[in-house]
Amino acid sequence: MHKVIKVLVCLQVLFIYNPSFAQNTKAEIEGTTSIKTTNEGYGFAVDISGDYLFAFDQDTLSKESIIALETVLSTYKKFGGFKIDITGHTDSKGSENYNQELSERRANRVFDWFKSQGITESSLTAKGLGESQPVAANEIDGVDYPQGRARNRRVEISTQTTEKVTSLPSTAEVEPVEPPQPKKIDSISAPKPKKITPVAPPKPKKVTSINRQG
Repeated sequence: MHKVIKVLVCLQVLFIYNPSFAQNTKAEIEGTTSIKTTNEGYGFAVDISGDYLFAFDQDTLSKESIIALETVLSTYKKFGGFKIDITGHTDSKGSENYNQELSERRANRVFDWFKSQGITESSLTAKGLGESQPVAANEIDGVDYPQGRARNRRVEISTQTTEKVTSLPSTAEVEPVEPPQPKKIDSISAPKPKKITPVAPPKPKKVTSINRQG
């Protein structure tokens, strides 16, 4: 009886202190806008905000971004991942050529991070698509739309796995922002001109003649 209790206590300690025994169902991927299974369940794809991964107009990974990438990597390994495709995207601010180059640099930084974590180079691909595949409007009726541009600045990580993905981390998803609807302006009737009553000119006063005495 004492041996059984001892074994149960040991298993409980392993479950609590060894991450490989515990299934973190509450894990979140910070900065994500979407995460879903692909390839009929044998893989998953996640979009991570470029503003979360990088500083403005930069291609150096932020400290916060490592947490999100580590969660992606953990899920990838959990289901026997063997392929990671990384695609960088930008908004339409700046020239098309510059945005293309920026998206490529950002995709390469994420590629380098996975490689530094032991993922073989043959399992990784990286490319940039610049501003060519937006997921939201950059402008609405010619007016800048910052919320849409923020959605378009992203890095897409698509994976393939040997095991069927049965669970995914929840997302700290940014709620889609609906384009602002133009305000309805009620038609305003022009004020009716006031009726002006004609004013009769004043009648000349009658002057009484005065007889002068001589």
